[in-house]
Amino acid sequence: MPGRGFGHDRGGVTESLPPEDPRDALIREQAALIAALSAQVTDLSAQLAELTGLVRELRGQLEAARRAASRNSGNSSMPPSSDDLPGRKAPAPRAKPGSGRRPGKQPGAPGAHLAWSQTPDETVALFPEGSCPCGLDLTGAADLGVVASRQVIDVPLAAATVTQAGPLASAVGIRPGGGAGPRCGWGSPG
Repeated sequence: MPGRGFGHDRGGVTESLPPEDPRDALIREQAALIAALSAQVTDLSAQLAELTGLVRELRGQLEAARRAASRNSGNSSMPPSSDDLPGRKAPAPRAKPGSGRRPGKQPGAPGAHLAWSQTPDETVALFPEGSCPCGLDLTGAADLGVVASRQVIDVPLAAATVTQAGPLASAVGIRPGGGAGPRCGWGSPG
């Protein structure tokens, strides 16, 4: 069919295909390289998605391991005996909540003490017994007086007392001759 495409006859002149442009080979080479790189990008995208999932899973495992390693008797229901297991760290000492004051009497507060009694109820002399460091017996040693003294205050135990109370009946209106008068009911137990 005449008149279409290259190489057809137009009034006696035959057209031939144009000569191949040197850039055409470069274009084909680049198209092949683009196709190969596109396939490589697809493969790398699949690997990236797989590795991203693996990293997410490993991060979860690491967080669970850290949480388990940080548990101790101070922050969980674990017994204190498990605090010294290998891989476990002991709980940090807890700061006691309070006002920051030291225990005991505060500076500037009035003091209180048990006064020394000038008249004790009983005085007991404690003589040294045994032997002196030089080897002599202290039984017959001379009394040189009191070296140090201390007082002990004993509070006696309270003795329990038992009291029994029994209600008594009484009657009013008893006549001197022994006869009973009318009773009003006052004085009856209970």
